[in-house]
Amino acid sequence: MLKRLVVIALLAFLALTGCAFTTYAPITSCGAPVSHVQVLNAFPADGTFTRCGSIVIEGGMAASYETAIGVAKDEARRHGANAIVIILPPGTSQYLTLEGNAVAIWAH
Repeated sequence: MLKRLVVIALLAFLALTGCAFTTYAPITSCGAPVSHVQVLNAFPADGTFTRCGSIVIEGGMAASYETAIGVAKDEARRHGANAIVIILPPGTSQYLTLEGNAVAIWAH
């Protein structure tokens, strides 16, 4: 019972805050951290890129699109990706939290 209350309290806190966070699932090692990450709405048409990892973006309902994208860019940067491709733009879900998906890539 106490565990359930803690989970509910944490979910309520997340829903009311303006913070965002990511979950990163590596696909391929892309090297050392980089200094700049581009935001793309589609994969490069010429196919000259390497998929580094998948990024799930989550945040509270007060989190902005810009905050969510910034957190995703930072996650990609740390894993050596120089771009992220937005698959599902961060937006409000049915649970009033911010959710989105991106793929971290190394564009050649």
